[in-house]
Amino acid sequence: MNFELTFEKREKYIFIKGKGVRKDLTAVFESTQAFTKIVTDNNMRFVLLDYSMVTTHSSNANVFNITRLYEREQVLSKVCVACICNPDEFGLEKFWEDITAKRGYEFKVFKEAGNAERWLLKQVQRFERDQP
Repeated sequence: MNFELTFEKREKYIFIKGKGVRKDLTAVFESTQAFTKIVTDNNMRFVLLDYSMVTTHSSNANVFNITRLYEREQVLSKVCVACICNPDEFGLEKFWEDITAKRGYEFKVFKEAGNAERWLLKQVQRFERDQP
């Protein structure tokens, strides 16, 4: 199954859903570009990302390379992401979360959609409260 992204704008955030297989670093790069385009075209700061039906063939070493892709695109520095991940890939996604946190990004992974959305909405409230 090829990888695809769909999205819908919600009141406080954008919901992006991925489906399929990202079989190599090139596929991850292409999905990163698609994610970046959706976020920037819709000018949204908060993202609920559902990758529960995504399989990514990657190693921990490639996670560092993926982080560099996001740094180059500058997308993660501008957004807060709650990611619902494939339970089979939770360890790899948690490793990704740790790396991005060390770089100051707001990216958190979850196994359940409800927990992800609740966390994201708390971040939205905090942001709105802190605005002048």
